[in-house]
Amino acid sequence: MLTSRAPRRQVMAGMAGMGLFSLTEGCRRTPRCLTCGMTLDLTSRWYAEVTAAGHTDGFDTPKCALRRLLTPGAPAGTLTVRGYYRQEKLPGERVVFAAGSDVLGPMGADLVPVEPEHAVKFRVEHHAAKTLPLAELTLALVEAT
Repeated sequence: MLTSRAPRRQVMAGMAGMGLFSLTEGCRRTPRCLTCGMTLDLTSRWYAEVTAAGHTDGFDTPKCALRRLLTPGAPAGTLTVRGYYRQEKLPGERVVFAAGSDVLGPMGADLVPVEPEHAVKFRVEHHAAKTLPLAELTLALVEAT
């Protein structure tokens, strides 16, 4: 048992310091989707990015990224997604987006980015209603999916 006040104060100060350290560890900001607020998993097959005005933002699904990109008044930007089959990061212009398929994202129905050479295969295997290039997507279509 500690009898002197000095060692007791040191022990108490050390415990308080550990408590503050653990609080700051718990308060670290986890990256979240700017559209829906869901925690981001940077390794997810659904992770997408929009780069605009020199800044890159992450999104939990292509649908959330497209909502941001196609919103009127949003700065023009570029979209990066993972292709469904090879899981490589690709510019949004180099994939087609499958709508109405049986493939669900983390938040349900989504626009699935598919490499163009696999578009027909995906439509047949996953019953997609249609596949569209990025240039043909509208905010209304994204919201309806």
